[in-house]
Amino acid sequence: MGSEAVGDPELPLAPSAPAPGGPTTARFLSDLCAASEQNGWGPIERDLSNGEQDAGDGGPLSLANVVYGKGLGMHAPSEAAFALDARCTRLTALVGVDDEMKAAGSVRFEVWGDGVLLAQTDELTGADAAQPLDVDLTGVGELRLVADSGEGSGSDHADWANAELVCAGAFEVCTPPRAPAPEYPGYQLIWADEFDVDGAPNPDNWGFENGFVRNEEAQWYQPDNASVKAGFLVIEGRRERVENRDYRAGSGDWKTNRQFAEYTSASLQSRGKQSFRFGRLEMRARFPAFNGLWPAWWMLGNDGEWPWNGEVDILEFYAGALHANFVVGTNTQWEGNWDAVATPLSALGDADWDARFHVYRMDWNDTRIELSVDGRVLNDLDLSALRNPDGQSPFLNPAYTLINLAIGGQAGGDASAVPFPVRYEVDYVRAFQLDQ
Repeated sequence: MGSEAVGDPELPLAPSAPAPGGPTTARFLSDLCAASEQNGWGPIERDLSNGEQDAGDGGPLSLANVVYGKGLGMHAPSEAAFALDARCTRLTALVGVDDEMKAAGSVRFEVWGDGVLLAQTDELTGADAAQPLDVDLTGVGELRLVADSGEGSGSDHADWANAELVCAGAFEVCTPPRAPAPEYPGYQLIWADEFDVDGAPNPDNWGFENGFVRNEEAQWYQPDNASVKAGFLVIEGRRERVENRDYRAGSGDWKTNRQFAEYTSASLQSRGKQSFRFGRLEMRARFPAFNGLWPAWWMLGNDGEWPWNGEVDILEFYAGALHANFVVGTNTQWEGNWDAVATPLSALGDADWDARFHVYRMDWNDTRIELSVDGRVLNDLDLSALRNPDGQSPFLNPAYTLINLAIGGQAGGDASAVPFPVRYEVDYVRAFQLDQ
């Protein structure tokens, strides 16, 4: 690959002549079939960032906290070749190390045409701004995109966001893979939200909590912080001041004695829309494990006052650990009887554990509940062992689910050092029912 660069990635390069074959149209490179490809870890992802070993298991493409619905996700060292047959005139893209690497990683991006280096970036780290590419492809038969690993790091996740060609004629289309819902013996899928329509979360499935809600948390919940982008539910935590509409000077209530909230986030709930009783509930998600954040996925019984209605914390993170909990009532109002287990993230994997997606699961029948992550059991409960004072188990009744990103509060900790904005990302939520 030892050729001189003839293009500067930061300069617009206008095509010098129209491509042969009639009118030109723009098309995303991720929609076209590659002639060949190789990748430093797993497959090159289409419209996703680099994932694990299976196609379609990456996260959203994200550069400088902007999510992109189209592009290629590589792990350097990597390259992909495309047969253009001299029918294209231009390539544009925004390139950089994906946000999921938390400023780690280093990659140099190169564009080659017929063995000639057309454009390249400097070595970009995860802390660098994304760089635009605008490259003249007139007359190029074979296009090669190369991501060269700077330090050979496991953090070299290289994004080609919105990579787009201007070409004439038709090309073979390759549809990005989407992993289907698994089939579990003895279960049938009865409900799912795959978050595959951009915009607001589906109102048939989700409502929102608003304002200050619980646990003396620092965030103001508002719907604007939740959206569906590129196949994922994205809950964004932000450091921003908003006025507390319920403020009352001199109030003794924490919800009303704060004139402002210094953070915003979102809390989704399926109450009154979707509820569940027995079976398997599953969610694939990722969150940044910063002290001061308190992401959760949990269940509350449809009827009754907390905690008599029963609480199950399938996913809860704070203070460096996953918490898998069951809560029932006591004879003191709003005081729970807990069965709680904390598992430090250090016991689950390496330092990049929170950069990857994980599958959280609740297996639930009329005698037992088991909570797990990636197949590892975090806590399980014999329903006869934890009951309300009246002897009844709230876990025999229907329940709704909540997904929220709390900040600070009684357990979240000091959020002042968190590099906001941050995102809690959910790939899907699925419910399976036991066969009758």
